[in-house]
Amino acid sequence: MSPKWGSGNTPGATPTPSFGGGRPWGLPRARPPTGRSYRLWAQAVAWDAVMVTEHAVLPLIARATSPVHWVRAHWDAFSDKPAKVLVVLVVALLLHVLLRRLVTTVCTRAQRGDSPRQGAHMQTLASVGRSAVAIVVWTWAGITLLSTVGINVAPLIASAGVAGVALGFGAQSLVKDFLTGVFMLIEDQYGVGDEVTVGDVSGTVENVTLRVTTIRDAEGTRWYIRNGQITQVGNSTQETAVARVEVPVEYSNRVDEAVAAIGAASREVAADPEYASLVRGEPVVDGVTSLETDHMVIRVHVPTAPGAQGAVRRALLAAIVGALTAPAPASSDGDGTPAGEKPGNEVHSPQ
Repeated sequence: MSPKWGSGNTPGATPTPSFGGGRPWGLPRARPPTGRSYRLWAQAVAWDAVMVTEHAVLPLIARATSPVHWVRAHWDAFSDKPAKVLVVLVVALLLHVLLRRLVTTVCTRAQRGDSPRQGAHMQTLASVGRSAVAIVVWTWAGITLLSTVGINVAPLIASAGVAGVALGFGAQSLVKDFLTGVFMLIEDQYGVGDEVTVGDVSGTVENVTLRVTTIRDAEGTRWYIRNGQITQVGNSTQETAVARVEVPVEYSNRVDEAVAAIGAASREVAADPEYASLVRGEPVVDGVTSLETDHMVIRVHVPTAPGAQGAVRRALLAAIVGALTAPAPASSDGDGTPAGEKPGNEVHSPQ
């Protein structure tokens, strides 16, 4: 069938080819919708509804009814309520208690079966460890709380870094105290319970922190000494101590008799059951160590356990005084004169 020119074409315009009846060329003839077309259209719509329900509606319903998803979705809603703050505080408190107990347990087990010196060192480390735990845990809790209530902590941390640099110049002594305290603990220079001499202060160490050392002297005065000010320490409780006594003896006495009397008194103290466990060796009489205007000085020393030199020294002084002032035993020398009445049989110390 050949196309024909439509009668509606105007002169000078491009003619539109058409078939009979005015229908444009190449297009199918329009047909009125039938019942089958309606059914196909309804099936397509129903299938689309099923797919949307399966892939979009059901997952939304599942997430909305899930407890975990509900908590995640609504957790931020509690940021301005005390519930989240309470959780942070409880967690920080539990961490503080548990870590303190862990530090104490580890240090206690480490000092079992070791020397008393090691025990004192572990006790000092436990004290410092508990302080460090408190600082770390509560610093974390503070930062977390600030973030919880909506405060941006990043600028605060950056400002703290700048402020730390500025304070570093003004707080050099504080930094020095902390660094000195750290090295004292690492090197085990002294610990709680040690007898030490720091400058003009001598006494027992009561507490050691990273910044301050506390010492109690013989008169009961408590001294607080910053670690950065400690340049030298004398510790008389590490390893072996020595009880040393210097005895003044008049020149009218014979040296050998005085040395024999002092040595005998020292050996009696070492053999005494009360002090036998404190003595670590035989007493040694050094002999005459100095000459003064009216007397000479004879020295004796006894090795003792750490911290026991004071008690042993006091016992030595009492025994030596008794030996030097006791009269010689009365005996006849053949001429009827008791030996105790002859000059030179008593050792005299200057008054």
